[in-house]
Amino acid sequence: MKALLYPTLAILAGCGGEQKLVRYVCEEPLEKYLSDARANIAKDYEVEKSSRLLTVCPEKGFHRRYTFSFHPSATVARGAVDASVVAAWCMDATERQIEAKLTSSPSMLTFRFTYPWSTETGKFPRTEFRLNQSNMKGGFFEDMVWSCRLQQQ
Repeated sequence: MKALLYPTLAILAGCGGEQKLVRYVCEEPLEKYLSDARANIAKDYEVEKSSRLLTVCPEKGFHRRYTFSFHPSATVARGAVDASVVAAWCMDATERQIEAKLTSSPSMLTFRFTYPWSTETGKFPRTEFRLNQSNMKGGFFEDMVWSCRLQQQ
């Protein structure tokens, strides 16, 4: 009897079994970037990059996509907890996985991480992405225009 009791307790406590992670997928709207690329081509500015964006990105349907993953208990934690971010950019064939710190309030999730692509200065700055669980919009700083959804597993 004792041999059966310990594995059962371990499963109930979350040990020995793989618990599903919570995953939110957030996508940055593409239309502004397509419009800018068309304007750049018309002005003969960054033609190669703009043409590539117009060719590659519409079939992907997003400019950037972040998939945030974390343990379900993270939303009730008092402090910052570990999370991961898989970052995809329509112009980059490789997804990049980075670690993040998640803090939460009743309606807002905030992920702090190092931006996965270098800026024009060659830096990889620390950044903060916020996700409003009430309206499923997300973004950096006050620019909350990304569409987010809870990914079913």
